[in-house]
Amino acid sequence: MALVWKRYDMCARKYLPWRIDCSPYSVLLSEFMLQQTQVSRVVTYFNVFVQQWPNIDSLAKENFRGILQHWNGLGYNRRAKYLHDTAKSLSHKHDGRIPDTIADLIQLPGIGIYTASAICAFAFNKKSIVLETNIRKVIIYHFFKNESCITDNQINGVLEQLVNYVDDYRTWYWALMDYGVLLGKQVINPSQKSAGYKKQSNFKGSLRKIRGRVLEVLCRCNTMSEMRLKEAVKEKVSDDEYVDVFDEFFEKSIRSLVKEKILSYKGSAVSIVEKTENTTE
Repeated sequence: MALVWKRYDMCARKYLPWRIDCSPYSVLLSEFMLQQTQVSRVVTYFNVFVQQWPNIDSLAKENFRGILQHWNGLGYNRRAKYLHDTAKSLSHKHDGRIPDTIADLIQLPGIGIYTASAICAFAFNKKSIVLETNIRKVIIYHFFKNESCITDNQINGVLEQLVNYVDDYRTWYWALMDYGVLLGKQVINPSQKSAGYKKQSNFKGSLRKIRGRVLEVLCRCNTMSEMRLKEAVKEKVSDDEYVDVFDEFFEKSIRSLVKEKILSYKGSAVSIVEKTENTTE
């Protein structure tokens, strides 16, 4: 543990805006944005959101299209819908207050065990088990160096022991994360030994990219015929990325976005939903 604190003194990312202001709202917003997204990309979006919507109630009152317009480019757009649904649920049912228990947090849209545990630790400095990619690197590197196929249950077992020697849970997990970032620059990614390790697929030529381009177009125009939307999206991607599969990927993108209630049909036209409905993860 002394090593973790020593490394933290060397590489602490105290400049991150959700650490400067670790209020429950800032932490909740950052945790939604940080899911599967690099910290460097999140900072700009986070600052824009906080300026535009400084609290839960203001975020809840915004229509979904407005939120999606500011989210555009961050990727994994379903998170924007979950964030909006969560804000509305908190505003309507909790007077804008963010719960401080895992049991209550996981009842909110898009919040699972990890996000709930992170909010408890970082927003409320409560004892919890927080396991994310950089923390996983540290634990595997120091405790499972000669093993493979390490499960998250094994890693959690180590974290449960370590956290018993900590008083400041918030800073402890910051320290583990920041040490993990440093470690990632010095050694081959220890997380490759994890049983659940998966290398992220390329964005180029992916279904994710088509989904993103669909929403990019609709954030500007809001409503378009499906045929015109298809033409506009096709103009935004390279022909060599989607040889023989563009039509299939476009149709899959529309179907999935409608299923997720991010898009809806108005006759033959496609548009971003104006009001989202509360859902659970």
